[in-house]
Amino acid sequence: MAAAVGSHREEPGGLPELDELQQIVEAGAGHLSCRRLCDITVEDRIFGVDAVCFGNPDPSLPAVGIFGGVHGLERIGSEVVLACLSSLVARRHGRHRVGQATGPAKWSAACSSTPA
Repeated sequence: MAAAVGSHREEPGGLPELDELQQIVEAGAGHLSCRRLCDITVEDRIFGVDAVCFGNPDPSLPAVGIFGGVHGLERIGSEVVLACLSSLVARRHGRHRVGQATGPAKWSAACSSTPA
């Protein structure tokens, strides 16, 4: 079951990557699981590091991990993770099924956002 992403944020003025991740998790409800790995405190703000898993959770199956985050002004790491995860969710809802060509697998993604 999908859980809230970035649920410990206070603001307005949050990070757009966390908002996008939340939208992807909501779009993939029923196919994604989300869990908080830890929290990071930066200048009295708390940001979560969330693991989002997609696919079969069987530990005997092959797995792929995609990791990325925001570091200072550099956002490409989280953009790549979000694009991959969004693509997997879109394919799951479309005609193509993830795993159709490669067999069953599981996918994990972790996003973290640490502002400068």
